[in-house]
Amino acid sequence: MTSSIFSLSGRVAMVTGANTGAGQATTGADGTATFTYRGRVSGIDAITACQDVNANQACDSGEPAASALRIWAPGLPLVPVTG
Repeated sequence: MTSSIFSLSGRVAMVTGANTGAGQATTGADGTATFTYRGRVSGIDAITACQDVNANQACDSGEPAASALRIWAPGLPLVPVTG
């Protein structure tokens, strides 16, 4: 199972919940980027993408951010989440 979320140049994406993960993405010419992670267990994940203004590789309070939820369940088809 994989899931993707939008991000922007110099941005960080973090996942908490049933599955965890983190990564960075840089935008392409169209202004979007992709963060992909693998959900290995069923449950709900909270995904946050932010502009890492202070370059500490974390989503800190006050930095522009967007969030999404991803529900992993056995037997469901793969559906990427994009923005």
